[in-house]
Amino acid sequence: MNFKFNQVIFNLVKTTNFWQANYLILRQLKHFKFITTVAISCTLIGAFFEGITVSLIASFLQSLTNPNEPPIQTGISWFDGVILATKATASVRVYRLAAVILIAIWLRSLLHYWGQLYTGLAQCHLSNRIRKLIFEQLQSLSLSYYSKIHSGEPLNSITREVNELKQVFNLTAKIIAQGSTLLAYVISLFWLSWQLSLVAVLMFSLLSVGLSTLIARVREASFAIPKANGQLTSVAIEFINGIRTVQASATQDFERRRFYRATNQVMAAETQVKTASALVQPLAEGVSSTVLIVIVVGAFALLIETGQIRAASLLTFMFVLFRMIPLISQINHSRENLSRFQGSIGNIKELLRRENKTYLTNGGIPFAKLKHSIEFVAADFGYNPHELVLKNINLAIAKGQTTALVGASGAGKTTLVDLITRFYDPIKGQVLIDGIALSESEINSLRRQMGIVSQDTFIFNFWGV
Repeated sequence: MNFKFNQVIFNLVKTTNFWQANYLILRQLKHFKFITTVAISCTLIGAFFEGITVSLIASFLQSLTNPNEPPIQTGISWFDGVILATKATASVRVYRLAAVILIAIWLRSLLHYWGQLYTGLAQCHLSNRIRKLIFEQLQSLSLSYYSKIHSGEPLNSITREVNELKQVFNLTAKIIAQGSTLLAYVISLFWLSWQLSLVAVLMFSLLSVGLSTLIARVREASFAIPKANGQLTSVAIEFINGIRTVQASATQDFERRRFYRATNQVMAAETQVKTASALVQPLAEGVSSTVLIVIVVGAFALLIETGQIRAASLLTFMFVLFRMIPLISQINHSRENLSRFQGSIGNIKELLRRENKTYLTNGGIPFAKLKHSIEFVAADFGYNPHELVLKNINLAIAKGQTTALVGASGAGKTTLVDLITRFYDPIKGQVLIDGIALSESEINSLRRQMGIVSQDTFIFNFWGV
């Protein structure tokens, strides 16, 4: 029964926008549950101590400013008696509250340290896992995938975009921490004065709605940045790998124009995001400060003069509001930064998707050696299914027979050989070795029996192997 209930809750969570937007991160947290649990627990408990500190400060100020008035009470007998010292003298109450406030502050700081530490560890584990997932995905994909993309795009994903994913996790953790602290502040405000709190919540809610529209613009603009960065990385890789050819053919001006065009596209995409995002924090701070002044003036005119709120409570209320304004600004800034990285997150999710990509299914028959022949039976192939490079190829090559493939550039010679090595599978027809379809043979055992001379030379660095 408990299992079914948990499954229902999990299914409900999966339908939320938060899960759908961040499932790539959330699914990976199960692989380092302890680290994630400690990070979240320390964050939430730290927020609890933040709220406790506020209530202690209210009692502390009351004891300092009006020691003869009845002390502020929460209604929780043990808390009022042991912590707030409501039954003690004013001087004893001041000393006890000062000591308890210091203890609460240091506990909150210690929890904040642990939360930051374990959040950082979770970031490292997450980025390490995502890089490995991307690598395994790139290893398992058919070469037809690589013929459809720029060479710099996967490199950009495995380096720059994974680093941005770390920032997304850090920002998400910050929003959770800041949101928990904000919730503690809001509860404290309602405890001090529900009238002023309702006004504050209403005004800040209107501010949040306005900023959400601006943040949505930042999010939409962010999708152009990873695309432009991928194009720039591709151009840079092609230039560096082909520098000998570039200089030999005196095409430096052409390459310069390509590179300048690519880097200008990156600048244009980043400028569009910066233009929208630069307005978020100043606008939030300006409106928040205005709200604070309006609340303080209104409280003085309507509540203090009529005796509905004590001066110490108003001072504490102002203290909490002053703490809330930069916190709200930080949350909005984190939301804006989070929106900027949605393009990178979308690229990584798209790269890791399996349902829209072609994979070579490994066969189960080990290949020992060629015994009779290689045959093409009505084989069709094209990098684009609508534009065939090879059409209805029927060819038999006997063991020991020397065969030369002759034709113009682009006629399909390399493609024909790539079908034998099973870098690709035919769209139609079959390739047989000794009467067995290549798709039924174990890929690595097949390729180990082949001598392949590549047209390209790569020098692999075996550092750390």
